[in-house]
Amino acid sequence: MNTLLPLNAKPIELALDSLATHQLDMDLTPIDIHPLSCDEKLLPILAAEWRVDISGLAVPEQRRLINNALEIHRYRGTVYAVEKALDVVFDNAEVIEHERPFEFDAKVQFKADTEAVYNHDKFTLARKLANQAKNGRSRFVNFDIQLPESELDINHQVQGAIKPALNTSLTLTGDSPVVITGAIQWML
Repeated sequence: MNTLLPLNAKPIELALDSLATHQLDMDLTPIDIHPLSCDEKLLPILAAEWRVDISGLAVPEQRRLINNALEIHRYRGTVYAVEKALDVVFDNAEVIEHERPFEFDAKVQFKADTEAVYNHDKFTLARKLANQAKNGRSRFVNFDIQLPESELDINHQVQGAIKPALNTSLTLTGDSPVVITGAIQWML
């Protein structure tokens, strides 16, 4: 019997140890708490531990946000923290300093993924994460997106008879550099 009790343990302690061994008979060695490889059911617990909001995120985005949480919290208010926050939504985001002081652009390289959709929700999420990572005197202005020509396919769907809603999704055919300009301004 594997026990951690000393040799002079009392009978009641041995009985409780035996009961606990029987009730908790599971191998704890394979428990993985790394956010990129752990079980999906563990992600909300890790998010609460790292104090990040993962509501409304897809599972891969949840994993990346929890994985980047330490660096986002440590460098909060810096360009690096905003880059790490944007890396959750876009695989390779880079914040570039603008010619005007305290104004930055974000350069994003979209991967050639036919299943990926860059819609309003994805840019709303990017704005939310950037606002959480930036400093208090900064303000998020907007996304101005420059797309490569002849590699863009925008699908429109109009729904409803009285109030038509326009849904757009962006599909890129290859590794396409997309520049988001004027996204973040640091104000003094």
